[in-house]
Amino acid sequence: MWSDRERELVLKYCEEIRQTYKEMSHVPVIAVVRKELEAQALGFEKIAKRFLMPREFFEPNHVIMVRSFADFVELSEFQYMIYRLKQVSNRRTQLNTPPTYQMIDAAIEAICGLTNPNYIIIPIAFFVELHMATRPSGLRLIQFERHDSFYAFGNLRLRIMWSNKYIKLNEIIVGSSDDSLWLFKSDSDERLKVDFAEEGQDNVALLVETIFRFSPPQADRVSVMEFPENLCQIR
Repeated sequence: MWSDRERELVLKYCEEIRQTYKEMSHVPVIAVVRKELEAQALGFEKIAKRFLMPREFFEPNHVIMVRSFADFVELSEFQYMIYRLKQVSNRRTQLNTPPTYQMIDAAIEAICGLTNPNYIIIPIAFFVELHMATRPSGLRLIQFERHDSFYAFGNLRLRIMWSNKYIKLNEIIVGSSDDSLWLFKSDSDERLKVDFAEEGQDNVALLVETIFRFSPPQADRVSVMEFPENLCQIR
């Protein structure tokens, strides 16, 4: 049986995990998000992991850092969407040199007649070069607003999502969130299910789970620039 203190901590950690996940998730940047109202709807996938931890973690002198639990789901979702976007695109360009603004502009312009691009996914290996780059007018390619960065292209500002050491990405991907749909199944309005359960007398099990169906854009509405793997490695 949970003690009163343990019950309070379970509620606290559940909320912290869900909030951390919301703040980190790339899903709303890449797709329109909706809840599936038909419980028997088919074609859904699941990202889930069960963590086992000692019950002593719930004692007064312990604090559980929740980010790693949210990380697992968020990174798995991001890698999945990257794979599907690359898979669906028929606007692919193979390049053998690091990106210039002319290359990126061309990838954006290629789909502008069909959609309004509002995001760009970029390997972190290009972070320094692109942050230092400017257009002939002196305007920096990368602009900042609060904690987010944007790629400036004419009147458009595309939200930038960088890869990291946990995400495999050898491409720059350009698209519009209006063209993708992320449906989720849940007993609540939360995309992420977080559940703590007693596991015997000495352990606690934590389940994080999301059930979803991702519908990517039409093939000609997402641009993909492919680079050699060695250019995209973090040095």
